[in-house]
Amino acid sequence: MILYEFLNKEYIKYNQENASWKNGLFHAIVVLIIFLLFQPFGFRDKDIELKILLFPGFSLIAFSYSIVRFYIIRKMLQSKKTWALKDEIISHIVGMFPLVFIIQLYSYWITGDMPFNIHWYSTLFYYTTSLLTVVGIIEYLHYSNKSAGVRVGDLSSRIQQYSQQIETAQKENTQENLALTLEKGQFTVNREKLVFIESKGNYLDFHLCKSDGVTTKLTKRGRLHQVEADLENYLEFFRCHRAFIVNMKKAKQMKGNSKNARLILDDDELQEIPVSRTYFKTLTQKLEKMTTL
Repeated sequence: MILYEFLNKEYIKYNQENASWKNGLFHAIVVLIIFLLFQPFGFRDKDIELKILLFPGFSLIAFSYSIVRFYIIRKMLQSKKTWALKDEIISHIVGMFPLVFIIQLYSYWITGDMPFNIHWYSTLFYYTTSLLTVVGIIEYLHYSNKSAGVRVGDLSSRIQQYSQQIETAQKENTQENLALTLEKGQFTVNREKLVFIESKGNYLDFHLCKSDGVTTKLTKRGRLHQVEADLENYLEFFRCHRAFIVNMKKAKQMKGNSKNARLILDDDELQEIPVSRTYFKTLTQKLEKMTTL
């Protein structure tokens, strides 16, 4: 079950904010460093002249391979929408076959001592797969870390797009008043006027927007998790902190970084709502999915 969830985890490598040329350069540099430092696969015994030709050549092949993969997979994502880690592994294995052939052709052209037969192809396939698996692991760690620290500036630019998606969804769900569960009974509130909800111990502060843009506060006894369940089917409401649920339609931009991000609300008071690190990652994924539909 854990392995299944891991393999089906979304992989952000091919998102639009990641430049293909940067990934290609990353591949080229890592490959060149590995060959220069460790000279694997018997290259330590080669002449220096051959190394000068082969090592940069292998880096250039790695760069070109990465660029081509980016292009092909982004074309596939126009219909597939998401790219999971298992998709990356499968495409990596499939891509090895033409890549190894190109490397064998290049090596034969430079050295003249690598004949075209199954034995040499299989040997080179093993070496190339081993090397690029190491590169792939480094790459995975890089993008996994990047997904936990997406630039807030990128998210701010997506909030407006997200608001447009919310407007479309609201046309399908025209319910204006929301019945929210409290400890005793329910609290009915206008969907458009609810700006955010703040939890304070056993009480909830409902911040409502007046016609003049100023917010007013109503305090009720209740738990945030109960209200969150009631709002689950409404796209605009998002829990961004253990103590806050915010109406994303009222969000103007984001400030700070993944450690101290805040949502700036579009009202006269320009209130700032904290986004915890846990919910920051969820928010980035939600914005990514919504703004790439």
